[in-house]
Amino acid sequence: MLENHFKRVENLIQYYQDTQRNQPTHKSLPDLYQEIQERLKKLAQAFADSIKNKILENKQNILQAKDNVKDKINDSINEVKNKAINKINSSILAVNDRVKDFSSSIEEKFNTPEKKPVQQQSNDLAKEMGELKKAVNDLSSQNKLLESRNQELQEKVKTVEKFLTSDKEIFKQFDDFLRNENQKEHQQEKTMAVSKKREQEMSL
Repeated sequence: MLENHFKRVENLIQYYQDTQRNQPTHKSLPDLYQEIQERLKKLAQAFADSIKNKILENKQNILQAKDNVKDKINDSINEVKNKAINKINSSILAVNDRVKDFSSSIEEKFNTPEKKPVQQQSNDLAKEMGELKKAVNDLSSQNKLLESRNQELQEKVKTVEKFLTSDKEIFKQFDDFLRNENQKEHQQEKTMAVSKKREQEMSL
């Protein structure tokens, strides 16, 4: 884009050189100078517009990519949450079933006319308690795994937000740069206008 712009400028200057060499005009030097300046200004404006359009296009692409990333992250978070909820619910149901079975077995033992030896009852009770404790430990481990996974997702979200924030800062700096360049261009135009006016006054 920049190379094409300077190529157009070179072609414009070459055009005026060839015109003056082959077909001299009767225009005064200030008028010819003004004409060249106007055409150079139009080329510069066209170049600036093409840059702005390119920036807007890239910015739109980045915003679209940002939305896609956020959607994917949200989908991933929702998927993990749903899986976690289902896993916890199933684990709770499993524990409840174990508790019910344990309660039923205790009631059955005490309601059965034919009692088992005390040692056998103690062994069965210890076994049931061990299974219940294992189920509770499994549920605790699953909760810790879920917390770890959620923390990883939060870190990813922070990284993406930091990336998007840095992009906004870059665009702001570039906008400031373009604004400063426009101010310089206006100042140069004023200076050139004053110089032209002085030249005209001196020629009178």
